[in-house]
Amino acid sequence: MPIQLTAQGGDFRANVQALNAAQARQSLQKIQAHLSQPGKGTGTLTLFNRTKAGADLTLERKSRLQLLGRGERLNDTKDTLLTLLDRAGLSEAKAELAQHLGTRNRVGAAAMLAILDRHIFNHRPVRGASLEKLLDNAFVERGALLGQGGFGAVHQVKVAGEPMVLKTFLGEKQAGLPLSNQRKATTNEAIAAYLTSRKNHPGFEVNVIQPKYFIVRATGRDEHRLVDPLELRTLLKQKPKVAWECAGLLMPAAKGGEVTDLYRRSRLTPENKRQIIQGTLETVMKLNARGFIHRDLKPDNIFFDHASGQTTLIDTGMLHKSTKRDPASASVSESGGTPAFMHPRILGGTQHGSEVDLYATAITALVLEHGQAGVDLASKMEEIANARDTEDNLVELLALAVGTGGRDPKSNPFATIRPSLKDPKSLTSFAVACLEQAGRPAEEWADRATAQGIYAQLLQHPSLQKA
Repeated sequence: MPIQLTAQGGDFRANVQALNAAQARQSLQKIQAHLSQPGKGTGTLTLFNRTKAGADLTLERKSRLQLLGRGERLNDTKDTLLTLLDRAGLSEAKAELAQHLGTRNRVGAAAMLAILDRHIFNHRPVRGASLEKLLDNAFVERGALLGQGGFGAVHQVKVAGEPMVLKTFLGEKQAGLPLSNQRKATTNEAIAAYLTSRKNHPGFEVNVIQPKYFIVRATGRDEHRLVDPLELRTLLKQKPKVAWECAGLLMPAAKGGEVTDLYRRSRLTPENKRQIIQGTLETVMKLNARGFIHRDLKPDNIFFDHASGQTTLIDTGMLHKSTKRDPASASVSESGGTPAFMHPRILGGTQHGSEVDLYATAITALVLEHGQAGVDLASKMEEIANARDTEDNLVELLALAVGTGGRDPKSNPFATIRPSLKDPKSLTSFAVACLEQAGRPAEEWADRATAQGIYAQLLQHPSLQKA
């Protein structure tokens, strides 16, 4: 049975060399998955379609007799596999394959599988009698502690050499987070990961870091399992019903740096700030198109990559998912998030929808443009919102906060923000436009078509247009 590679024949060397790390790793994972099947790990790997323009390269397993007089083909196969390992960043695996080959040009299927199993993470089947044992069995190398709190801890890790992030929910006396297949209330990251996955929903791409694997256990049991989002949904649907808990998540590491850290270290140009707000708004719009509300949007949960200009959202633990079959699910009343970035409707415990993400985007724009003054302004807006009913007139809320202490800069720390309110190309004026829309009735925001129209209009704001 042939194993397809994500490259085409013709000038096959150039095509394989042009693969990026993710594409090369994907090809190697296909090879690994195929060779892992019973009876498939034998024979010599042989490259086909290497000179056929426009055709996908394939690897086939052939016997010694079938390969008599095929020296050139075997050399090409050897070179291709070495290049794939190199492009995937698996230098140790490449050295092992070179050592296996020596002066030969035949790559044995069994030897290739053994190398891939040592260097490419294949979670099936991975179980452990405890969380720590599971992590050992999955070859998870724990690195620096990124954060810790009542929920658990977040660590940098490497899984078979691939940088990832491990988020664990178990403390000494804590149980794992209960997992549910229900979408009516605030959903868990498991359902969100499945529903925002391009693998499970081709054609849908959103710059949100989602769990790649879940560490789960049956309630009251010690054994832990590692499953992907699709497998988790299968577990949650199985009968007889079993109560599952989530003990942790393995997620890809977001590219770039945390926006809070970047602006505090003055690492952001005006163009970078524009890219961040534009990217955030585009992502929130895509989430809304699928019925999602992030509900914990803030600079701490936004990453920005200078090299690509890409903005990525993280921390989807508070995602809410609505369904068209249940109109009531279009909004939620549960409180949650970071107070300074919370829409007054969340603070007041009233029904809210995607407008809360737009409000948080507006506050983030103020913080990026004004630094600490923007942070203090957000806190002042929260203070005023808690003291009076302002959930529908958010522009007035901003004006009240900015006007604190009058116009004298000595008595009003926000006086320096006033001029940017009148500049149509400032992020502050964009924030005002967002607040004006975020104050529209929750019933209007419950309609996705209306919300999508609002987002599309805001993306045309002068401050978001590239200079």
